[in-house]
Amino acid sequence: MKKRSALLLVCIILLAACSKPAKYELKKGESNGYSYEYVENDPLNVRIYTLKNGLKVYMSKYDAAPRIQTQIAVKAGGKNDPATNTGLAHYLEHIMFKGTADFGTLDWAKESVLLDSIEHMFTHYGQLTDSVQRADYYKQIDQVSNEAAKLAIANEYDKM
Repeated sequence: MKKRSALLLVCIILLAACSKPAKYELKKGESNGYSYEYVENDPLNVRIYTLKNGLKVYMSKYDAAPRIQTQIAVKAGGKNDPATNTGLAHYLEHIMFKGTADFGTLDWAKESVLLDSIEHMFTHYGQLTDSVQRADYYKQIDQVSNEAAKLAIANEYDKM
């Protein structure tokens, strides 16, 4: 009987520990027609916007430096690539941040030719079925990507 009482007491304590209320609670707000979430008394005053596609954007104003910083976390990646098109997530990452004709490039005319070539190469890569051919062709894509990378300027967005 004492063992059961002790076991019951331990279970009650564990359940009580697991059911603690959250330390921080998300509140809802709206500004200029956009709704967002926030945590009361957050020293950074972060606003959390949820886009129509489900992407969450955490925004905080920092007046000390005239810069923008982005960090994007997605609940997908290489493990979600189709078996016939491995590397798509990594490729998408590069395409999303490839710059423009005005920012992030040493020579847009040369770089754009290489980027277009990479795009066409990936289209062809998707049609290959032989694993050896795919591996060899992916090496070719990687070589062209490395050439394009030589024309990219890191952290160019600091100048915007």
